[in-house]
Amino acid sequence: MAWTLLKDRMNFWKNFKITAYFFATAIVSRFIFGEIIKRLVARPRPFEFHQVTQLIPEDLHMSFPSGHITFFFAFSTAVYFYNKKAGLICYAVSFLMGLARIYTGVHYPADILGGMALGFLVGWGMWKISKKFIEAPQQKL
Repeated sequence: MAWTLLKDRMNFWKNFKITAYFFATAIVSRFIFGEIIKRLVARPRPFEFHQVTQLIPEDLHMSFPSGHITFFFAFSTAVYFYNKKAGLICYAVSFLMGLARIYTGVHYPADILGGMALGFLVGWGMWKISKKFIEAPQQKL
């Protein structure tokens, strides 16, 4: 999101606040809400119980919800409320990442769906809170 900071030097502080909001949303969703749910559910990863050829190395951590998808869907939601076109692109990339996580055998489909839902909900909640501090431009698709 460096382009957000650099595109208009006159609005550097406003752009910095928007970029900080994007990342704060993602971090809150992943490292606070995501970790609480992971510890409550404590679901093992697919490769621990099924014959899965693991394509990428992954530690034996809890699986639900997917931390990657929680982070990136929260980020995508934050971007979407600021810039709809960029947000849709972020959603598409995040969704493809979720499919890749299933394909590589490190997540079940429900882990990805849970991460998508959690990321969206936290992103929406953070947007509601941040509307007082950051103006989102009105854009049409």
